[in-house]
Amino acid sequence: MEISSGLLSDIYNLMFIVAIFAFISKNNNREKEKWYKYLIVVLFIIVISKLMSEVAVCGVISNIISLTGTFLLFALTPLVGCFIIKYSNECMDYGKNKNNILLIICLLFSAVNFIILCISQIFSLDLLYKFDGTTYGKGILYDIRIFLIAIEYMSMQVYIIYLNKKNKQDLSVVLWIFPIYTLVVTILQFSMKNMTHNYVDVFFYSVLLYIYVQSRDLNTDFLTGAVNRRKFDAELTKRVNNASEVKFSGIMADIDRFKYINDTYGHQAGDDALEAFSDIVIKNFRKTDVVARYGGDEFCILTDICDEAEIEVAMRRLRKSLDAFNALGKFPFEISFSLGYAVYDCEADGSSSAFLKRLDERMYREKEIHHRNEEQLQSD
Repeated sequence: MEISSGLLSDIYNLMFIVAIFAFISKNNNREKEKWYKYLIVVLFIIVISKLMSEVAVCGVISNIISLTGTFLLFALTPLVGCFIIKYSNECMDYGKNKNNILLIICLLFSAVNFIILCISQIFSLDLLYKFDGTTYGKGILYDIRIFLIAIEYMSMQVYIIYLNKKNKQDLSVVLWIFPIYTLVVTILQFSMKNMTHNYVDVFFYSVLLYIYVQSRDLNTDFLTGAVNRRKFDAELTKRVNNASEVKFSGIMADIDRFKYINDTYGHQAGDDALEAFSDIVIKNFRKTDVVARYGGDEFCILTDICDEAEIEVAMRRLRKSLDAFNALGKFPFEISFSLGYAVYDCEADGSSSAFLKRLDERMYREKEIHHRNEEQLQSD
């Protein structure tokens, strides 16, 4: 028995989907993985439906299986975009938005698509596809449906780019591969005479998005969006090794009275302060700079700025931004910080640990000054 390349591809996709689902179920229990599980389940049903639709037509039973698979395939494909949008919301900390317009539009499109499918089947109108007992063909509304699905995918693309920019996630590669792929698949759908089932592009993008998000999670602090300690250590080591050719500086910053904020206003207030401070720091440095949550309420920045006067300018700009944020009165407390900075010196510092120790010592000298000033103000 000869197996077609399309059927073989579907079987491989099915095995891949099952493997991904097993991996997620075993290793992840966070909210965003729940929505990705739903997405994978829908994709699983779509691939099964695709296989059912290709059952050899040789009798009533095989026709029923084929028609059922085709119906499910057409019913579920638009719904995939809804799960991708929801998953993207959770990945980029936008899940609290209960009135996501694009998500509502996609759900409405999926509902209308389902209603049209049911009407077409009940009254044999062949609106989306037709079946003559041996082969399938395009229905009256098939091309319109493909066009609307393409718009759905492109809108989803624009939306994720918006989230990417809003939350400073580095998803540029995965974001720009998908529209090119979708455009090519859409053109093929319009140009091919025989009806084809378009789902591979969504499957491809879903897997790519998950892999990219997971790789980001490995190097990102989940609370602040800053680089985590693991990624920071790797970046620092790389810069130290190249320091003879490319100079760099380090800045260690620590939020003042952070324990007081936690003890007085609660840990949620402490988390809010960390998020706000991290956001301000990230906005005040370039994309080529590394902003990391070093530990607790300490942040460390690696920058190509190698002139101490320029670093002073950058620090004044950072303090000005923080003052502007405090003036908004979003918190019942003000955020302030102490810092220490230095240009890396190959001879004086030598190792990464020695350089970090120098930054830490300078930061704590400033913190002691701040504490003395506060005590002086209280005594006065």
